[in-house]
Amino acid sequence: MADNTPANVSHEALSTIGVTLSYSTTSSGTYTKLYSISRVPELEGAPEQIDVTPLSSGSRLYTPGVKGNETVEFEGWTGKWGLTGGTLVDEYAALRALTSTNVHYFRIDYPDGSKQEFSGYPYARTAGSEVNGGQGYILAIILASAITFTAAS
Repeated sequence: MADNTPANVSHEALSTIGVTLSYSTTSSGTYTKLYSISRVPELEGAPEQIDVTPLSSGSRLYTPGVKGNETVEFEGWTGKWGLTGGTLVDEYAALRALTSTNVHYFRIDYPDGSKQEFSGYPYARTAGSEVNGGQGYILAIILASAITFTAAS
């Protein structure tokens, strides 16, 4: 089968290498970076549909409603993590110690300089296990704010 890609196509695709999740107890406070995060969930759900179909229409018509942001779940690896030469931290234990009744602030930084920020109520739990696999955890966050996106400058 022939490749139909034009010869002059180039790209600057963004890699996930270097994506980080950080948290803080205040929006302007010091953020703690999590080195063990292995998966970032889909964020910023699609708006719900509000049915605005008049009786005179033969087809349903919709207008956008509120975004369906529900609990977001990040995945990470249990163990001790940190920068080379620095103190290793049991991030899972630190996340379990966060109270799920207090709002915390979260920031995802991307390698191109863009970021997403939001607040929510965190809860960390042990992920399922399997033979010959690393032990993981799930950081579930019930959103307390909209997710804001800041483009790279």
